[in-house]
Parts: sequence; C-alpha cells; structure tokens
Amino acid sequence: MGIKFGVAGHRTASYSLITGYSISNVILEKYSVRRNDVDLTEINNYTAFSLSIGPMIEHNRVQAGIFLGFDILSRLNQSHFGWFHQGKPWLSVGFGYSIFSNQEENKVTNPTNKL
Repeated sequence: MGIKFGVAGHRTASYSLITGYSISNVILEKYSVRRNDVDLTEINNYTAFSLSIGPMIEHNRVQAGIFLGFDILSRLNQSHFGWFHQGKPWLSVGFGYSIFSNQEENKVTNPTNKL
C-alpha cells in the first residue's frame, strides 16, 4: 500500500511512500538461535511476518526505492528457538518497471471525420 504524489512540472515523474506487509520464509540455522538448535536438524524453514516502509520514485514507468523493514517469527517459534534476528531492522533496495499504469495516452482526434 502507498500514497502517490506528483512532482510539480513533471508529468512523467512521481514519488510514493510505500508500506509492505508479507508472509515470508525464514531459514533458521544453528548459529542464528539462542536455544534448542538440535531441533533444527529436521526442519529449518519457518514462516515469518515481514513489515517494510520506504520511499519510491517513478519516472517514465521506471521505479526505484529504498525500504526499511523487519521480520517477526511466530510467538511459539520465537519462544522455542530465540531467533537472534527477531524484529531487527533490515534495509532493501528495489528497482522495477510498471507494466500497468493509470497514465492516459494523449488521444488525437481528426475533426474532418464525421459520422
């Protein structure tokens, strides 16, 4: 989700404040937990909830942004393993291209065509 703002004097440029909410997969390894690391020999992929926020710039459908976020392991898994990275911030850089756009093309009509 986000809020998009136009740039004065530039029809093809805008900036946005973007928030992200996602379910992600976290790989727990023996060196990244405080306790019960022997339980990681069978399964070490766990579900986490990720939150992020940051600015994004778009110019002629090309996008670039920088985002700050953090991951949260479920309460049950966190209490069992004591994951070191629980809630610690991370930084991400993203680039993209908008294939869907709400920018309308300029339509030229020919006044001599009359039906």
